[in-house]
Amino acid sequence: MRAKVWKLGTTEPATWQRSTTDATAALQAAGGVGVSLYVSGSATNTPVIGSIDDLLVVQPQN
Repeated sequence: MRAKVWKLGTTEPATWQRSTTDATAALQAAGGVGVSLYVSGSATNTPVIGSIDDLLVVQPQN
């Protein structure tokens, strides 16, 4: 998984800001894709707008 986050109205970062992989055997089988956005109940800067754009899910080539 890779992610970029930037403030609305600013330029998109050129490089990925976060990246991770997980080799857990149970996660290497067919499944589904989901995205969840979360703001802590103790956050004081709400409302926060979250959006997902250009989500691409592909089957890796073996």
